[in-house]
Amino acid sequence: MAIRQTGVPTEWRGRTYRYLKVGDYQYWTMDETLEETDLINRALRPKHERDAI
Repeated sequence: MAIRQTGVPTEWRGRTYRYLKVGDYQYWTMDETLEETDLINRALRPKHERDAI
């Protein structure tokens, strides 16, 4: 999964997740393993990141 392979490790609320940043959005999963993953989260990137694109 591209999120796990190329995502940027980012800490959020004391845990580290890998975020894949594409355009105005960032994608991440919250499951420990790829086999457990059944949901991919998506959110707008922070405004200061979107403005830098």
